[in-house]
Amino acid sequence: MKLYEITGDFSDLYDRFNDIDAWEPDTDEDGRPIDENGEVIENVTAYKEAMFEAWFDTLEGIEELFEDKAVNIAVYIKNLRSEAEQLKAEKLKLEKRQSAKNKLADRLEKYLFDSMQKVKRTQIDRPQAKIRIKQNPESTVIENEQEFIKWAECNDRDDLLKYEQPSVKKAVVKALLKKKEEIPFAHLERKTVLEIK
Repeated sequence: MKLYEITGDFSDLYDRFNDIDAWEPDTDEDGRPIDENGEVIENVTAYKEAMFEAWFDTLEGIEELFEDKAVNIAVYIKNLRSEAEQLKAEKLKLEKRQSAKNKLADRLEKYLFDSMQKVKRTQIDRPQAKIRIKQNPESTVIENEQEFIKWAECNDRDDLLKYEQPSVKKAVVKALLKKKEEIPFAHLERKTVLEIK
């Protein structure tokens, strides 16, 4: 049985509680109280108490089943989180190895470049690798970015600058909202979350 099915059973069971609470027995032609099978009920109060007792027994069983299912899911979630952490740690190790390999490749590339320039070779063509020293397209170099920005602003050259979108300082807004300050388009919200330990 799935957890959502058990949840549905809870809902049905609570509806049944209301039915038991409002239950009044039918009567036979002699006016005696009878159950749904037409059997005479000797003690209506004891009969209703037995119905409530059966209801509580069912509730107990469903609660236990629900808890078992919920705990199984929680354990599975913990396992998934643990695996995710292990994968994250493995990813960090792989990223470090990747970075080390790239740094080594960069050093060797510079060594090879310098060596080819020293011996005045611009090209080597072999089946295993083709090596060529070539001129890349021109790229823009800004020697001093702060000074360049000042110059552009003073000389009305905003066309050379890129301005970032402003962003909200949420910590400051939160502090003001906690002090009951009215701020349009902002409010405090507390979310309900599931905690598994």
